[in-house]
Amino acid sequence: IDGETELKIKNKELENADKLMNNLLTEYNTVKKRIEQVSDFNYAVDLKSKIAENKQTIKDNNKKIKELEQDQKKRDIQMNRMLKEEKSEKMRRVDYKHSKLTYLQEKINEMQVKIEHLEKEKQEKDEQEQDIRQKYEAMLRIGEHYGINENNIDNEEDIFKNKLMEEYEKVIRKENHLKQEIESMEKQYKIEIKEKKKMIKEYTDKKKNATKELGTVVNDILGKAEQLNGLIEKMRGFGMGEDILNRWAEENKQLIESNQSY
Repeated sequence: IDGETELKIKNKELENADKLMNNLLTEYNTVKKRIEQVSDFNYAVDLKSKIAENKQTIKDNNKKIKELEQDQKKRDIQMNRMLKEEKSEKMRRVDYKHSKLTYLQEKINEMQVKIEHLEKEKQEKDEQEQDIRQKYEAMLRIGEHYGINENNIDNEEDIFKNKLMEEYEKVIRKENHLKQEIESMEKQYKIEIKEKKKMIKEYTDKKKNATKELGTVVNDILGKAEQLNGLIEKMRGFGMGEDILNRWAEENKQLIESNQSY
């Protein structure tokens, strides 16, 4: 390679290095402005207030979910007692109880979604704040190593460019390492999602089986109600009071109608 060609190559390398330094300085200024915003007292107070508010909301929602779960367990016990005792007055309310249990389950699911959203939002804010602060502190450490700080960085821009070039490869290696960690976290996240879907399917299957068992009990009650109709007709033949028999027949009819939806 002759001297002219070598000079062109060196000029090209310097030009590329200059572009790279400009990009790094642009990123530094962006991070610096962001840190100034984060360091602002009002911003910090507002962020702290929002985090505290989200934590309290999560705590309140967890408490509500526990209360609803306890309430649902009590209603399950009451329903089982009603089915065992086979009391007509209580069986007319089976449909109402079933609907209310479904409503409570829906509310529990809605609250769980809200809690997950709040937790995710809090985690994102914490990670964002930490990432910005780490970038800014890393920039300051590099600068301090070469005698450059926030006070003289504007006056020593050329020096900063040259020194920062020496650290560029270290930053690239660190970035590649972080990318590998992110990929590992994504794989773990997919595995957890798969397990969650499996748990949801198992819960759905259990719910279907419980509904099927409830239908069997209701059919049994309807069969007994039909037998009671036959008994009422026989009692009419023995001349029992029409008023009492008519009232029994009407109550039995309402019982049948309230359970035919199953």
